[in-house]
Amino acid sequence: QVRSAKKGEAIKTLDGLNHMLLSGDMIIADKRGPIAIAGVMGGKDTEVDEGTTEILLEAAIFDPIQIRKTARRLGLRSEASGRFEHYISPENLLISLYKITQMYKFHGRGEVTGFGSVGETKTDREPVVLTQDKLDQVSGEHFGIDKARRFLKQLGFKVMSSEKGLLCWAPYWRGDISIPEDLVEEVLRLYGYENIAAQSLQTEVNVSSGGRLENWRDTVTRLLASNGFNEVKTYSFVSTQSLTHLDAGKLQRIRNPISAETEYLRPSLVLSLMEVAQLNSPKFKKGKVFELEKIYPKTGEYFSLGAVLWGEKDLFRILKGYVEALFSEANLRVDFDPVKDGQLHPTKSTQITVEGEPIGVLGEIHPHLASSYGVEAAVFEINFEKFVELARDWKPFAPISQYPEVYEDFSFTLAEEYPLMDLVKKIEKLSNLVQNVELLDRYLEKGERSITLRIIFQSQEKSLSAKDIKPLREKIHSMIKKSKGQLRK
Repeated sequence: QVRSAKKGEAIKTLDGLNHMLLSGDMIIADKRGPIAIAGVMGGKDTEVDEGTTEILLEAAIFDPIQIRKTARRLGLRSEASGRFEHYISPENLLISLYKITQMYKFHGRGEVTGFGSVGETKTDREPVVLTQDKLDQVSGEHFGIDKARRFLKQLGFKVMSSEKGLLCWAPYWRGDISIPEDLVEEVLRLYGYENIAAQSLQTEVNVSSGGRLENWRDTVTRLLASNGFNEVKTYSFVSTQSLTHLDAGKLQRIRNPISAETEYLRPSLVLSLMEVAQLNSPKFKKGKVFELEKIYPKTGEYFSLGAVLWGEKDLFRILKGYVEALFSEANLRVDFDPVKDGQLHPTKSTQITVEGEPIGVLGEIHPHLASSYGVEAAVFEINFEKFVELARDWKPFAPISQYPEVYEDFSFTLAEEYPLMDLVKKIEKLSNLVQNVELLDRYLEKGERSITLRIIFQSQEKSLSAKDIKPLREKIHSMIKKSKGQLRK
């Protein structure tokens, strides 16, 4: 009998191998159990040898999908499975059975002692409709429908005319005919592809711009590359080395990882970039690399832009300058606020903010990570999708004053632990006469920073006099002192 295998059944096939069967595997069985894997391979126990006197011939059509699944799972790619995975018609089945029966009688002097048949013996197929419009559309030139009818009849098709077009029944041995395009292919095959005239495309090819995100990807990539950065592409997984610095419970886990190195998706680019720095720092004393790819927090995913810098004396400030240049390209005002990040240095790190919205982080790597990866480096990482959303194609309009600017330089010392950015923000908000605050000079000596700020004053209504500037100057002096700074003479 032909039936589905029971879980736990086993069979030894003709190749001498034992196979455990699963429920759903199609088998040929007798009362004792499986004697063949249907459509794949026969059993060793029922193998024909020189002493065989009785043979049971079976010609069948099995489910192609089930045969393929069983053959792939068991690793049995046989001549039989290759045939049963494709179309077999009932007519061809009977022809084959009758032919092999004749061969047994003629060559083996065998006798047929019984015959049984189950199922359909003829192919019952729906007609495929071929219209003049479909024929012209697919072929690319005008074909007479009568010519198509003649070609199809030559190939054994049954063809009838109707209001819809030609109704075509494929011969029983053609299981590959199911749609109108199949019929057109047969017509063109007989007509000769070389006889089809070459024609130019009749439609316009619209080149997609790739969208706003892709445009900004190109812009940012060019900007960083022009500043000496090399782009890298790393795996989207957390390596076993990086996993020791993360909480696995907060990571997205792959359901069926192929190895321990591909078990978790990375929540950030930082550790991936540190691995790049670790591999390259022994060969290159200085390095700058960046990556723009997707990351996978606990929920969701988005494109992130990250970069790492190593081998410089003032890593944080150099990388901060690149970040400012990046946001300047997008016509955005960027602020740097305090941040606590376990992967970054406690005092040399900051949160990147645009219009009050956190968009990324910047800082030197935490000492314990620098020790683990064997390289001191600074990194930044930005939510690139938010960056693109906020980016402006043009700078905000500001009227140009017809009155001259007034420049004043303020030189002072400031303790290393006090953030200079906080002082700059306060000065910028002091008055609408303060147009810009620039860091003109900075150097570190004995734990103190010597700083020179250039402040530009300008009015839209009049030329500023010393009397107008004096109260602002005094307030700035006061701000510097409140910031634990000391003015230099």
